[in-house]
Amino acid sequence: MNKLIMTVSAGTLALSALSASKWVNPNGGSWDDPANWEGGVVPSAADVTITNLTSGAAASVTSAVSTVKTVTIYKDNKLRIVPGGSLTVNGSVNDAAQSTVLWFNNGKLEMTGGSLSIPNSSFYCAGTVGGATISGDATVSAKTLALRSGSMTFSGTSKLTVGSSSDCALYGAVAYEVNAAKLTFSDSASLDASMGSYVTMGNYYWPSQNNKCRLNIAGGTHLFPYTVRLGYANGESTVNMTGGSVTGGHYSFSIGSYDSTKLSTKTQNPKATFNLSGGSLYVDCKYATYGEAQDRITGLVVGNGSQVGSYFSTANYSCTGILNISGATTRLDVGPAFVAVGIGRATGTVIQNGGAVTTGNSMTTEAWRRKEPMMIGQGGGTGTYVISNGTLTVSQELYVGGVKTNVFVRSKKITGYPSDAETAGKAVGLLDIEGGSVNMPYGAVNCVVGADGAGTLRIAGSGSFTTEGLLVLSNNVASTLQIALNPDGAPTVRARGVRIAPGAKLEVDVSKYAGDERWIRLLQSASTALALDRQGAFAPEDITIIGNNGDYDVVQSRPGDTTKSVWIHRKKGLSVFIR
Repeated sequence: MNKLIMTVSAGTLALSALSASKWVNPNGGSWDDPANWEGGVVPSAADVTITNLTSGAAASVTSAVSTVKTVTIYKDNKLRIVPGGSLTVNGSVNDAAQSTVLWFNNGKLEMTGGSLSIPNSSFYCAGTVGGATISGDATVSAKTLALRSGSMTFSGTSKLTVGSSSDCALYGAVAYEVNAAKLTFSDSASLDASMGSYVTMGNYYWPSQNNKCRLNIAGGTHLFPYTVRLGYANGESTVNMTGGSVTGGHYSFSIGSYDSTKLSTKTQNPKATFNLSGGSLYVDCKYATYGEAQDRITGLVVGNGSQVGSYFSTANYSCTGILNISGATTRLDVGPAFVAVGIGRATGTVIQNGGAVTTGNSMTTEAWRRKEPMMIGQGGGTGTYVISNGTLTVSQELYVGGVKTNVFVRSKKITGYPSDAETAGKAVGLLDIEGGSVNMPYGAVNCVVGADGAGTLRIAGSGSFTTEGLLVLSNNVASTLQIALNPDGAPTVRARGVRIAPGAKLEVDVSKYAGDERWIRLLQSASTALALDRQGAFAPEDITIIGNNGDYDVVQSRPGDTTKSVWIHRKKGLSVFIR
């Protein structure tokens, strides 16, 4: 029961709540009606408990009510805020201790309009049947968002704003994810977390539980903060984006990431999947000004097992990141920072079946483009990028199978990159172009295969690969260029020059070719000339023809050809001609 203060003045008795208020009317009703509260006093600056309601009934906020300290909504009970209603819950608690001033303890919040403000604490949901349904033009603002379980759904033109310049946004996962917590935005509903520090989905706080969470975005404009970590530490998270726009990752955007501060004390097997099938995702990296000293690696990472200067190589840890891209109008743009798929002891996979992906386009110098590259497999990691439809435009150096030379990441030199001897030379990278196109429009940057691991570049079917720079099979560990003919001929492969180190493999798969052409252009110039640099002995055994039962040989020219190209010539079987 409430503690009450009784005041007698000029013959008038006044009652006011001191610390706690409990809802008592089982049939629901207005928040402003004293008869609905224990003790007959509308709460003010109190700890409020919503309980005792029958099915379908709700405690309804229909006007601007007094500010309260905390609100707890218990199982099978509902708090409703309607247009014109306004509630502020201004208590202050330690969200890191998994507490809050507004707690859905298997209870429900329904908003069809109005506003809810939680300036000093977390918008917090716990309980598998609890959650919030926000619609109309309702607005919610909170210091953080902590979705431990249950679900929150935003629709209409509703808006959720979290974080401030000094506080984390969506801390600890759409924070502290357990029991398949789910956050959904549809219609034109939006999220603004731009002033916060983190969006983190999945965490290590409950390592014995199945830490899962899901974020669904079907529309609206969403602003994410400095750092985005999906599937963090020991969590598993899924983002399904079918429309709208997301902008964020001013420093980094990781899909599957370790927590470097807990490696020695917490088991970590993070996993994250981002399904991008509509709308636009812009990893802006807006603080990645080249030449500015920073203490962290920045950019987009799918499968992140890295930190500045080292890679996480503890054998009993694993990290998985998956990015699926589809849809004719879908866009992914990455600002002026590096892109990594599978870095450190992590596995990263990108499957592109549509849309347009652009990386590094806003870099302003050639040195920047070379020293903050796109890496598929790096530092002992395994990276795979498969494109079957759509376009990938890479405006920075591209490494498939590790980086051997020193590179700069956020202007911080990493000497002998990678620095961990356990991971050196163990990267595995595959860029598989089965359709669509991969374009590298800047001549000062190159595509390097197998610089510090096993790298494979495969172009097949209707796929197209064009670089204004060099295509280099470095073969520091293992390098393979595989060109697979389609039934009508060869896929498009253009380069300014090709350098093939001794021991590197050039494989031509003719098993699906059904035509009868005698001459098929295999490699061609992207600019003025194709300079094929063998860098040592180049014997017939360096080229493998797959699916061919006849003889082939290597010759230096095709009669009558004035271009710089590599040709396949049908003779008894096939011959490879280099000019």
